[in-house]
Amino acid sequence: MSFPCTWCWFDVDGSRDVDHGRTTTGRESCAGGARIKTMADDVVEEGEGPAFVAEGEGVVVADLCDDVANDEAHEGAEASDDASTVLQVHRGAVYAVAWSACGRRVACGGGDDAAHVAGAPTAVQVAALHAHRDSVSALSFAMDGRSLATGGLDGYVCVWDVSTSQKQWQWDGPSDGVEWVDWHPRGNVVLAGAEDGSTWMWDASKGRLMNSFHGHGGSVTCGRFTPDGTHVVTASADASLKVWDPKTGTCLHTLHRNPFHDQAINAIHISQDSTVAITGAVDGSVRLANIQTGRVLGKLEGHTDSVETVGFSNKLPLCATGGLDHKLCIWDLHTLTLRGSKEHPDSVIKLLWHPKEPLVYTACADGNVRLWDARTMECIQMFRGHSVGAQ
Repeated sequence: MSFPCTWCWFDVDGSRDVDHGRTTTGRESCAGGARIKTMADDVVEEGEGPAFVAEGEGVVVADLCDDVANDEAHEGAEASDDASTVLQVHRGAVYAVAWSACGRRVACGGGDDAAHVAGAPTAVQVAALHAHRDSVSALSFAMDGRSLATGGLDGYVCVWDVSTSQKQWQWDGPSDGVEWVDWHPRGNVVLAGAEDGSTWMWDASKGRLMNSFHGHGGSVTCGRFTPDGTHVVTASADASLKVWDPKTGTCLHTLHRNPFHDQAINAIHISQDSTVAITGAVDGSVRLANIQTGRVLGKLEGHTDSVETVGFSNKLPLCATGGLDHKLCIWDLHTLTLRGSKEHPDSVIKLLWHPKEPLVYTACADGNVRLWDARTMECIQMFRGHSVGAQ
């Protein structure tokens, strides 16, 4: 039995008591319903990849699961559901969510091979997008919010006009599933990384291939344009990070093995000034690297299991990491030391910094989203409703 994906809107301003406190990820499935929830907030920034993503005026989280084997769990979740708005769209697991930078639209893609777009905060469905022949694994809005890029396990990347639901372009290139997609911060250009180790870049105005980037020996698990748009940074299951010139396709720097990672890289984030990358790997290692010089800046040691999510604060010299060891860790970038950590009841799947305050959202495999003060490590608020892992 499949459970329809649900969009929900949370009131972040409301006060609520909080609890202090191997997950499935991506395309794996587990017991429970496929649900998406959003938490209203007028100052949340763009996220870095599929799942727990935020842009504009909210935060989106999604259940990992597509099977309602445990109906009692859902009944209990509804009893303490903080959502104020619900929209059911998918029939299957949700693998990717994205919020437009203008804060007016939210998109999700899933195991039913479709993507859906809804208005915010009304949650009225705007578009149903059907073209992929396998699960929609990645999503990204253009900066103006008018176009949406979708990537699928069928190896295709599609660009859609959201207002008309019309497919503008469909590109092939990867010989395997698409891991992530990203829009250039200022241009009409789409970037996508794939399981076959390749990365592709297209002109979304003319529909033509601009460049492809080859050199990784494993799946390109994460990547993006730098915030200033001058470089492409990719990281891979082969434990390497590469910095590329998007115009020529030349690899400018490669970081691999000692003193970098020895095992597959799961997560990457780039500092707002486009100079430093933070990466997390399956062995619990975290590294900081200067992407302009190609030098490793330091190691952050504290996790005992796979690091699933990383991120820089835009306001303070801090960064955060979360992993399968149930930990959220806050690090001082000046001293490269652990400022504090907090145990969660289950794996930390995704984190997101508030753009204006020293606050961090975490999505946990227990189904709850928590808001933490990075200065005191106090849990300020918890958002309930999901009965299984929120990503």
